[in-house]
Amino acid sequence: MKISKKELTELHNVELNILKEFIKVCQKLNLRYYLVGGTAIGCVRHQGFIPWDDDIDVAMPRKDYEIFLAKAQKLLPKYLFVQTIKTEKNYYNLFAKIRNSNTTFIEENDTNLNINKGIFIDVFPLDGMGNTEKQAIKNLHKFFKLKEIYNFKNQKLKTKGIRNKIRYFYYFLLSLQYINCNMLEIANKFSQKLDFDSCKYVGSFCGAYGNREIQKLAYFGKGKLAKFEDIEANIPIDSDAYLHNMYGNYMELPPKDKRVAPHCYYLNTRKSYLEYLKKDC
Repeated sequence: MKISKKELTELHNVELNILKEFIKVCQKLNLRYYLVGGTAIGCVRHQGFIPWDDDIDVAMPRKDYEIFLAKAQKLLPKYLFVQTIKTEKNYYNLFAKIRNSNTTFIEENDTNLNINKGIFIDVFPLDGMGNTEKQAIKNLHKFFKLKEIYNFKNQKLKTKGIRNKIRYFYYFLLSLQYINCNMLEIANKFSQKLDFDSCKYVGSFCGAYGNREIQKLAYFGKGKLAKFEDIEANIPIDSDAYLHNMYGNYMELPPKDKRVAPHCYYLNTRKSYLEYLKKDC
């Protein structure tokens, strides 16, 4: 779906409202958080959203994240829903989303899932990965294997082409040792085995950037406030090192043909996803 400028502005307003409510809860509970990923780029480069971006990413050290998951739902407005593998049966990500249930934002992978599909912000847990870069890479790749076994067991691996068939057979063999196991729970527990504050290298196991998710603990620190639209929000204390490690020259704008909203399949800022589900039935 191609989002118009007007729709994107409306989307940003809804997401910004969710972020504000998220920050209120973090402040009330004295929890650490950081704007991360493209949202951190937007904060540093544009003092707000990347103009063509369509989501908000925040991350929390695991201890803070777990407290947030345990207490936030009662503190947030009723129209906001904290979505996790524990709060919604068919949800499949090992990070949380905070959804506005009065709206609709459908990603392509979610079109056939019976889950809350409101506009959201992503909330990632930050875990310890290791005290050396080599150890961090090893742990990250182990996590990827567990996630790929989950994808195999849920028929989410491609089978066309020789490479994909070899990959499929490889994960078939690996899956034999995990018969009747909940792979999401296994992967989730594995990601938590090292403490965020005790490791030199940390990051989000469930992030989208592979080895670039591995960051030095010192980059996050206690964070620092920076302007994001009409508020101030926390970003990694060494945001330049964090963003260079993740993206390279993050201050350089991408080519015009890449300046598109990457996630949205269907959007409605005024109607609940429940109406979409009824229509789809």
